Amino acid sequence: MSNTEMSNWDISQLNRRHFMKLSAAGVVSLAAMELLPEATKSGSADTVNGNFEEKYQIFVPVEAARWGGSQSVTLRSGDTIKVKIPRRLRENSKLTVKRVGLEGNDVTLICHTLYDTNGTTADSINEEINQANFIKKELTKDRCHTIYESLENGKFVRDLVALDLLDYVIESSKLDEDISQRYSIASNNSRLKGIEEAIVDTLAKSKLRKKRKKSITGTFQYIRAGEPVPDFAALTDLNAIVAGSNLPEQLKQLYLTASAKSKAVTVDVIIVQLIKEKLNGQKEDDYLSVWEKVRNGEKISDGEEKTLASLDRFIENSDISETSKALYLVARVLGEKGDSQKDPLQEAIESSNKLTDKEKHIYNLAYSLAVKGESNEQTEAEVVQYAVATFHRDLSEAEEKAEAQDFAEYVKPIAAKLMKWLIAKADIPPSYQWASFALVGLVTEQKGSDVASAAAALVPTTTSVLSVLGVKTGTGVAISSLSGGAATTATLTTLGGGSVAAGGLGMLGGLVVVTGGAALIGATGLLSVALLTRMDGKDYVNLGIAGTVGVLTSATVALAVWTGAGALGVAGSLSGAAAITATISALGGLSVMTGGVALIALGTGFAVWSVLKGKKSKGDILKELESCAYMLTEPSDDPLVQFIQKNLPKKYEHEDFYLAPAIPLDKLYNAMSIYGYLDPGEKILALIDTSGNHNAKDGILLTDRKILSRAAYSNAEYASYSTLSWSEIFQVSNTMLESYSDAAEFARFLIRLQEQVQG
Repeated sequence: MSNTEMSNWDISQLNRRHFMKLSAAGVVSLAAMELLPEATKSGSADTVNGNFEEKYQIFVPVEAARWGGSQSVTLRSGDTIKVKIPRRLRENSKLTVKRVGLEGNDVTLICHTLYDTNGTTADSINEEINQANFIKKELTKDRCHTIYESLENGKFVRDLVALDLLDYVIESSKLDEDISQRYSIASNNSRLKGIEEAIVDTLAKSKLRKKRKKSITGTFQYIRAGEPVPDFAALTDLNAIVAGSNLPEQLKQLYLTASAKSKAVTVDVIIVQLIKEKLNGQKEDDYLSVWEKVRNGEKISDGEEKTLASLDRFIENSDISETSKALYLVARVLGEKGDSQKDPLQEAIESSNKLTDKEKHIYNLAYSLAVKGESNEQTEAEVVQYAVATFHRDLSEAEEKAEAQDFAEYVKPIAAKLMKWLIAKADIPPSYQWASFALVGLVTEQKGSDVASAAAALVPTTTSVLSVLGVKTGTGVAISSLSGGAATTATLTTLGGGSVAAGGLGMLGGLVVVTGGAALIGATGLLSVALLTRMDGKDYVNLGIAGTVGVLTSATVALAVWTGAGALGVAGSLSGAAAITATISALGGLSVMTGGVALIALGTGFAVWSVLKGKKSKGDILKELESCAYMLTEPSDDPLVQFIQKNLPKKYEHEDFYLAPAIPLDKLYNAMSIYGYLDPGEKILALIDTSGNHNAKDGILLTDRKILSRAAYSNAEYASYSTLSWSEIFQVSNTMLESYSDAAEFARFLIRLQEQVQG
């Protein structure tokens, strides 16, 4: 079936699932294309790939590197091979495995390890741990030593907050650069190990055929290498698998941002190759120049407006996949524009003969509210009144809800719903629909149990355009025809950052600062989330995923990082595309960071930001990172923890209250230093700051095991929940809390908590 035929094919849910099971990638690696003979580059997906070099960066555990052994390596084809590891393996050693690659070519493995013949690496790192000025000296040192031992052995460390702490200790040290880099590779390998284990475990429970499973596992290897992906369908499945796993949120975000970057690299190569194949001379140069600005989110000059409009039509009328077209459109919207320039999405609505002039006017108002983040009272009122009339809702109900929150924030989901309805009615091309729905998702509220229904507002209900975007085998263009040495190299260098094909380490290299592609990478992240929302329960069963809400919640957490960057204090008052643009700008053009979003999303993200901005000393950062390592940062299924989180009084007349993981780290550090007597594995759940100057040097800490407190000018007190006496309950309540009603409510909570513990 041709791309054009498929673009017009509206398949049912059942057919879509069947197609998802059957479709698989039978294409070759774009990353290797610049090394192929010209005749091979222009061949079809079935072309035999000659003798090109297919590279993999792998980590080898210390024991295997010392004594030799074997190690499993998953290839881009999805196959897993056993590799013999020689004794006394050195860092950056290369191993060659004959004729196991994508098309029978050789595979080169570049090996990394923490092993060295004289033990210098281990001694140096352990000494840095011992010399670190920790608050909980022995307790924290023991955790760090245990983590390092796991890294040496190539194991997944689930204690990611403590791993981040150790990362900072090593990366801020004066260790030899070679040792620091080898440590960093081992640390990133641990994170990738966790992601790979989650993928393997989920696929083992799935109902997919073996060939499809191989396509999905192979797709992760492309992402791991920071390279273009050959199968967008497998990528969507893979995104759902990782987002729906029980991995810590930090790793889900690490994966989802790397996934967005690889997809952006693919689309960039598709568009560049399209321009190069169809055009020549000055027009080719002009289109490439304007596309680079669109991709990077840069402002188009007045003199380039005609070229931009021509490029819009060129992309729309091309035979590339609807996914690529949609991502082009979203990138256009996210980019900076001149005063006279309109978004192509707005122009498509205005040219529609399915909408009345009034409906087009309302769409533009809703668009300015939902996507651009622009608002005024007249616009808000007109949008709400039209929505009430259209959806036959009582205006008084809308007014009551608006009173409970900021009116502008209340209007955004209403504007998004109007956009969704009008887009479907306008009957514009599928790529325009999906671009619009991806942007609408920026303002759709997605909280708690409401996430599934809220996410549904992202996608059209009248047409099944997922058949065009999510389940197409491959990218719509044979990956072997996407190359064109210089274009591929430029793309991988600019967008791929540390991709293996560009000579980097891929995800094994951690945080990669790329030099361009801000708008395009942001677009791929948004559309990826929109695609996940279109899956239904049977899709999740087929993939081996337990529940849908977790998938959508995890995916939208990454989306929230794009649109708010709240931990950095960036773009907090903005929304939609404006927030994304401001966030990327504030990050100095970091675009997407393989690992960077994980740092932002972590509770310590502001600390990392402060390091970049030079606002905090190394000692302050270390103390706050360590404090975070003793706070609950991941959801817990412990009944006691859940009881405390649900029932602990959260409002106090005179005191400041904080629930983990939103406890300010400077306050947490003060509390831990003075009265935070913790046992191994104990986690802080909440802090009540009773100090007069609000520095938390006096207050109450509640952990998953006990209550700790300190009144002004007094000694610290603590008691486990199981042994807490009535006298202690009333003493801590009445002594620490000024308000009688607050003290009484807190005492009642402690009594119920004791009953919970004692059964």
